[in-house]
Amino acid sequence: MNQDTKKQEKRVAVIGAGITGLSNAVHLLKSGYAVKVYEKQSAPGGVWNNLSNSGSYLQTNSLHYHFASGVRWKSKHPDRAEIRQQIAKVCASLPAGVVEFDTPVERVRFDADQVQVTVQGREETFDGIIVATGLHQAPFTPPEYRSFGGEVKHFVELDTIQDLDQKKVVVVGCGPSAMEALRSLSSSAKQIHLVCDKPRWIYPSIFLYNLLIFMPWSRPNQWLDRRIHKVLSKHYHKFGLQHMMPATSPVRTNPGSIWKEFFPNSKQSHVHLHSHAKISGFDGRRIMFADGRSISDVDVLVACTGWQPLEFPFFDPGLAEVVQFHVTKVGYLYLHEVVPGYPRMVLANYKSGIGSTGLAPFISSILLQNALEQASIYPSKIQQESWIAQEKLRWASAPLVFQTINVFESFVQTFLFFSHPRRIFWFLRKMSLRYIGKLPSRFNYRPETSV
Repeated sequence: MNQDTKKQEKRVAVIGAGITGLSNAVHLLKSGYAVKVYEKQSAPGGVWNNLSNSGSYLQTNSLHYHFASGVRWKSKHPDRAEIRQQIAKVCASLPAGVVEFDTPVERVRFDADQVQVTVQGREETFDGIIVATGLHQAPFTPPEYRSFGGEVKHFVELDTIQDLDQKKVVVVGCGPSAMEALRSLSSSAKQIHLVCDKPRWIYPSIFLYNLLIFMPWSRPNQWLDRRIHKVLSKHYHKFGLQHMMPATSPVRTNPGSIWKEFFPNSKQSHVHLHSHAKISGFDGRRIMFADGRSISDVDVLVACTGWQPLEFPFFDPGLAEVVQFHVTKVGYLYLHEVVPGYPRMVLANYKSGIGSTGLAPFISSILLQNALEQASIYPSKIQQESWIAQEKLRWASAPLVFQTINVFESFVQTFLFFSHPRRIFWFLRKMSLRYIGKLPSRFNYRPETSV
């Protein structure tokens, strides 16, 4: 019996047909496993399927947004329609019967060497399971917003707002979702207000964002700190947005939003910005702030307030509590994806939420394959907990060194990404268009990644 036949005998369940779930299913199928993907919705796509905002677009450069071979993007930042089209294309390429839609998982329990999954009243037996239900399961709207006298919409419901050209809209938030809402609504709303309780730095360039990601947060370079602050301050003053500047230094806080159109568009006569504005209550369609300010006659309140806490209703209460604790505590998972003592279960992409960049699509499936094929030498629960303890200690005692290691790993991933010859030709051609001239047409290559 050859190796592929042995693998084919092993069955793996995947919960969720978003990008993370589908990418892991692709890798497992190509490795010779029998895979079944359960999706509670009627279409693949996960969070991209939930968004009703047709103006949503990919904020990560599409060059890094790869999750299966054959995926090609038409632009650096494709919109929701193109992303959903590529997801559907990958899903359609899977063998018939691999993905079951409208099939919510009711229960998951673990026996000695098997995983029992209950769907639609029937119980299926698997050797391993990948949980890929995602970080963004359900939108969160503060309950106090219910007392507002007008319409209340979450960011994911932007396209459901009717007659925008006749309405006064207030967007609450200062993160990427709020910036996207402002971008989508500013061209059609009669009047739009952006309300920020705690303003974040809004970077006009993706380069600056990448630069800040690689900064050692514990000991930032003072010269670079001052330089970045000077550049950003100049940009804010240029557009008269001094009141939107956070009090913290750019490199001593988490990176903020990135929207290159924010600064020029903020000067439109129907766009109004309110910083350090904490909502204290509502009086009909009037929004009141803690410092005495208010906005009257508001028609629509758009809440860019994030997502509800993660839930795993298919686990028994005891296991659900353990999983939720490990997932919500950064670094509390073995190799960031495995709950100690449950090697046959991988929680895919709950640490970073970026399951389609770098080598992330490979990691979850490889971890599960190691557990299934090398069970005799797989680390014990004690060894897994020891790794977690060491991870926490490294973060606490030497954050600068550990951040440097993460930067090195990022460069290694970048090297592996560009090691493909066709990607090198693509990169050279992109550079030639700017600095040299066009390379031969045979190098006209759009980014593609192999699984």
